[in-house]
Amino acid sequence: CRKSLEKEREDLLLALKRNKNLAEEVRKLKNNSGHQRVDVNVETMEGKIAELEQKLDESQFEVEYWRDKNEMMINKIQFRNRKEVLERYGPGPHHVELAIHFPTTKTNEKITLRLYSLDTMPHTIHTFLTLIDRQHYNRGSFLSLRPHVLVAGPVDMHDVENNRQLEQKMKREGYFPDGALLFNEYSGEFPHVVRTVGFNEEMGGPVFYVNLVDNTVGHGPSDEHEGGDSVGGKEGDPCFGEVVEGFDVIEKIKGFATADGMFEGSVYIVGSHVLKTNE
Repeated sequence: CRKSLEKEREDLLLALKRNKNLAEEVRKLKNNSGHQRVDVNVETMEGKIAELEQKLDESQFEVEYWRDKNEMMINKIQFRNRKEVLERYGPGPHHVELAIHFPTTKTNEKITLRLYSLDTMPHTIHTFLTLIDRQHYNRGSFLSLRPHVLVAGPVDMHDVENNRQLEQKMKREGYFPDGALLFNEYSGEFPHVVRTVGFNEEMGGPVFYVNLVDNTVGHGPSDEHEGGDSVGGKEGDPCFGEVVEGFDVIEKIKGFATADGMFEGSVYIVGSHVLKTNE
C-alpha cells in the first residue's frame, strides 16, 4: 500500500511538472501573440496546476500516514519476536547446526552457523530460528551453485513427491509463495563477506544462501535506496549469520555441482537444531 501511494505521488509530481512546463510555453505564446484564446488556455492550465498541487498535498499526507503506520507495525513485530527469542533460546549469540547427507556416503556431516545480533535484526533471527527448530529444512536440499553463492532451502529438485510435501508444508506455515519474512532487516553492520549467510531481499526466505565470495556490494543496498524508503532501489539482502564450523563441508557440497551449477544428485539437509549454550 505504501509503495503504491509513493508511485501515485511520483506520477502526480511528473504530471505537475509537465503542466507547469506547458503553462510556461502557453505564457510565452501569449506574450508573443496577445490572442484572447491564449488567455483562456493560460487560465485552464493554471487551474489544472492548482488541482494537481492539491492532490499532491493530499497524497503526501496519505503517504506519511501509511509510513508511520508501517513503522509502528514493524516495531511491534520486532519487539515481540525479540521477546520470544529471549524466552525460548536465551540472549545468544545463537548457534544452529545442520546435518548434511551426501548421495555417496552413509555418514552425515555437520555445518554450524552463528547468528548475528538479535537487537539488530530480531525478525530475521526469530524467523530463521523457528525454521530450524521446527525442522522445516529437513529433507530440503542444496539447490544451485553460482560463482558467488551456494543456495539451499526446503526444495527438492530430484524427488517430485518429496518436493510436493515440502511445498505443502511451507504453504501451511505461510512461507510459500510470498516468503518467510514480513519485512526486510538489512544492516550495514553485517556485510555479505565470505562464509556469511543471507536471505534474498525479494524472496525473503525460507530459501537461503552462503556467500562464497565478498558480496558486500552486490547484495547490499543500491545507490537509489535512501533510508529504507526506496521506490526503485534495492534495500539489501539481510545477512543474518556466518558459517563457523563445517566450511569444508560447503566445499564438499560444491564438488557435487555440474557445470551449469545444478546438482546431479541431491545433497540433503536431514537434520537441524538450535544449539544450547554449552553444546
